[in-house]
Amino acid sequence: MTYDQEPLKALVVDDDRLARMIYRNYLLKIGYDITEAEDGLTAIQIVSRNNNHFDVVLLDYNMPGENGDVVAEKIRRIEAEHCWGRGLIIGITAHTDPEIKNRCLQAGMDIVLSKPVRFLDLETLLKQLQSSVISMIDSSRKKLTIT
Repeated sequence: MTYDQEPLKALVVDDDRLARMIYRNYLLKIGYDITEAEDGLTAIQIVSRNNNHFDVVLLDYNMPGENGDVVAEKIRRIEAEHCWGRGLIIGITAHTDPEIKNRCLQAGMDIVLSKPVRFLDLETLLKQLQSSVISMIDSSRKKLTIT
């Protein structure tokens, strides 16, 4: 990422404070601007207010109130209502049941990682996203340049 580009925005949603701290630290190391939510309802409120679009959402599956699959569906609905581009939703779960992972994907998550999440795996995934986004931005700028 070059200095003239704003950092990508990430929302970390997990009811476990320690997990949020770990994910936040992972993302800060990669250069993301971080917002945190301790549950699904708070996450939806954050995304809904002030046109708050995130490039990446790290979303725990099992939370009090609304599970991650329900939150993912609501985020996708908000993105569509605001005509935002589709952000990356990464589900995180301790469940090994393929049915739950499938439910997460059907709800709008792009990928589901199993706990414990390793920094190297997350870093590789997000750096690929980051380079794709930067390439799209650079490409758009070139198309808009008047010579």
